[in-house]
Amino acid sequence: MRSHEFSRTVQALDIGEDGLKLSLSAENDERDLLARRFGLIGIRRLAAEVCLLQRANDDERIYLDGYLSADFVQNSVISLRPIEKHVDDRYSVVFASISASTYKRNSFTLEDPDPPEFFSDGRLEIGGFIAEHFGVIARSLPASPGCCTA
Repeated sequence: MRSHEFSRTVQALDIGEDGLKLSLSAENDERDLLARRFGLIGIRRLAAEVCLLQRANDDERIYLDGYLSADFVQNSVISLRPIEKHVDDRYSVVFASISASTYKRNSFTLEDPDPPEFFSDGRLEIGGFIAEHFGVIARSLPASPGCCTA
């Protein structure tokens, strides 16, 4: 059983000196589950390219640079009509081992760097992160082209 609708687990040991590049694509059933989760009419395509790097002297952090591309349909919040959307997005994130984490969530400022995503037992759930990133993008208030509010 998968822990996420779009589960793609990577073993930290599989990330070599030159990094690890992956091309990921959601299958029909995964896209249907994600559409339901994010309140979309449908997802026609969801694909990601990721590059994972681990620095030589730091086996507790893994750096991900990614590119997400998707085509989906959602209702306009203004007209309530279905609208087709396309998104292309680049993103970067740091994954940190839970066992080595010293991150404290007591206080922060807007200038502070984003906290790391966590991984444990040498496994990173890349698919779950990509799905969550897509969900944030897809949930932006959708309006049909040409719609305006007074």
